[in-house]
Amino acid sequence: MSEWAGITPESTARLPEGSQLKRSIALLAGPYRRNLIVLSALCVCGSIASLFLGSYSAFLAKVVGATSDRAAILFGMTIWGAYLLGNIVNIAVTDRVGRKPLLIAGGVITTLSLLLAAWIRLSKDHAGAVFAIFAVGAFAYWGGVNQAIWQYTAELFPAQIRGTARGFSTSWTRTAATASALLTPP
Repeated sequence: MSEWAGITPESTARLPEGSQLKRSIALLAGPYRRNLIVLSALCVCGSIASLFLGSYSAFLAKVVGATSDRAAILFGMTIWGAYLLGNIVNIAVTDRVGRKPLLIAGGVITTLSLLLAAWIRLSKDHAGAVFAIFAVGAFAYWGGVNQAIWQYTAELFPAQIRGTARGFSTSWTRTAATASALLTPP
């Protein structure tokens, strides 16, 4: 381990082997810090994108008057269907294509779909186009980003600190979900 925040290998030598504190220090001060930061950033961005696509988009469409109650519910169901389909496709192609290409492609497509939808703007005139773009983004998110986050966490870290790394990165997912719920305008 390198020195990090005053923590040195000598100062951690007194900790019991296998302790949670020792595993946490290994994550933050060791060679896995970069992977942990990148994975945590992916979790934050992925959580915000997922919540917006799956939970907020139909609600926002209703609030701005672009859809009726029934259309908003049907759209929400369509988004969750796209999530399920993306997950099934991911399971089918991950080993053939690889996790990194799915993660990158899913992230790019999800980002582009959200930017395109923002550019078009949600209104009665464009509700169908925006919903289609959101469905593509939802498929790409679950087909690439979401699954790669969970699969990568299991592969990036050795068994001794894998659970701690998953817990740390998942805590950022939950933090981003809470923040996006609090920051999304009513």
